[in-house]
Amino acid sequence: MIVKSLNLLNFRNYANQLIEFSDNYNIIYGENGQGKTNIVEAMFFCSSARSHRTSKDIEMIKDGSEFSRIQLLIDKENNNQNIDIILTTNQRKKIKINDIPQKKVGSLMGCLNTILFSPEDLMIIKDGPSGRRKFIDISISQLKPSYFSDLINYARVVQQKNMLLKNIENFKNKSDMIQVWNENMSLYGSKIIKNRIDYVKNLLSYAQENHFKLTGKLEKLNIIYNPSIVCDANSNISDIEEMFLRVLNDIRDNEIRRGVCLAGPQRDDYSFYLNDYNIRIYGSQGQQRTAILSAKLAEIDIVKNDIGENPVLLLDDVMSELDSGRRNYLLQSLTNVQTIITCTDKTIYEGNLTGDSKFFNIKNGKVV
Repeated sequence: MIVKSLNLLNFRNYANQLIEFSDNYNIIYGENGQGKTNIVEAMFFCSSARSHRTSKDIEMIKDGSEFSRIQLLIDKENNNQNIDIILTTNQRKKIKINDIPQKKVGSLMGCLNTILFSPEDLMIIKDGPSGRRKFIDISISQLKPSYFSDLINYARVVQQKNMLLKNIENFKNKSDMIQVWNENMSLYGSKIIKNRIDYVKNLLSYAQENHFKLTGKLEKLNIIYNPSIVCDANSNISDIEEMFLRVLNDIRDNEIRRGVCLAGPQRDDYSFYLNDYNIRIYGSQGQQRTAILSAKLAEIDIVKNDIGENPVLLLDDVMSELDSGRRNYLLQSLTNVQTIITCTDKTIYEGNLTGDSKFFNIKNGKVV
């Protein structure tokens, strides 16, 4: 899978810019605040239907403009495909894939597979559970568009149930209404939980191998999924759905008192361990970074084995956060992977990359 070109119109600080990429390494360099990350953001948006920097599409529209447009040309399985996204200040985003209008943003899932590695990712272990859930959810969604739909449906159900719980005194037949939302939560939530169980198991198998190589087999990495609905790792979706519904019914009175949903995938978490020690609590910053690097590299293997092609790797100003050993290991691991790297100093890459490479100097939203 190769991104051949990206055209930005009124996107962030880009007025109109076409970028044609190398199939291998692409070094996007320049001073801070010039627009390097905006290029990565646009590519990631085309693969995940979301920005890694903001939840508001309007923030990606250039100041003073009424719309923004992203056009991406992809070589996928030796066939050209194009993605065309228009963001406006007063309407929902418009998406075309191969010139065909799409009704749902979830249609983007699977068109372009990217692995994003940014400085924020280095905080996944340190920060709260929402970042860890997002990390896993984006990874699964690109491989399984149905998972993305389940996430949207589940979030909608939780929102509606929370509204009911907060205003329960205003509703008649409240028991029946709560039961309906509980059944829908268990329906969608069970599929989310099962996919997370399976994905983490797959992720761990590759991440452990990467981590062994990075640490000289001195440390064993473990990634544990902690669902709020306790279930057996071998449970099927029906078993999880039944268990989920039983838990929701058991805590119904407590949820009414608290006025909020108290169980489900929205409260799940993941733990990273090295040699049986939780590295969020006991690990050094270097150990935490190595664990995340191992997981990110594992994502590449998972995508390749699932779809038969390598994903596009987006490294957004992350190399400066890694020491030379981890940086060299990362670059050496990127065989036949198209890689987009943003940085302020291009000299660490000049003469050190195997394969074709292109360098793009960014100044004030322009390639110069």
